[in-house]
Amino acid sequence: MLAPDHAEPVQRPAFGPGVCLAAGLSRARTPGAGFAGLASVAGQPGAALSLRQAMAGLRFIADAEASVRQRGITMSWTATPASRTRRVGRDGGMVPAALDAARRLARLRDADAHAFALAWAACVEGASLSALERRFDLPKRGVAVALAAALESIAAISDG
Repeated sequence: MLAPDHAEPVQRPAFGPGVCLAAGLSRARTPGAGFAGLASVAGQPGAALSLRQAMAGLRFIADAEASVRQRGITMSWTATPASRTRRVGRDGGMVPAALDAARRLARLRDADAHAFALAWAACVEGASLSALERRFDLPKRGVAVALAAALESIAAISDG
């Protein structure tokens, strides 16, 4: 990647255990483990996930991230309102995109709670396949099939 005004490549920060500790994780995750590993080979012959299921997982992650966004801080840091108009906190300070994402997640959770829980653990929390086996009491080597079914359910609910 080149910086706009420089001919030399910009160095990306190194990913290490410090990043994981700052994020509240106990250890660094293996790259390509869990949903990320399954999604990276989705659609290839013999892959556990189809492209539709991988896209449903990515859309699920995007909605989970968008649902926690708050309004940005303005340059006006005074405690007084800019006008005398009374303000009502109907949206809880969330931006419209965050409200829409939170509603989509609530609809998914209400429609299929088990698929939601499995997708949340795999996609958002980034749990490994073996951790998912233990957490959801799934048979050995059956996590990929269960995750594919959960993501297919989520894709079907999302599509309509």
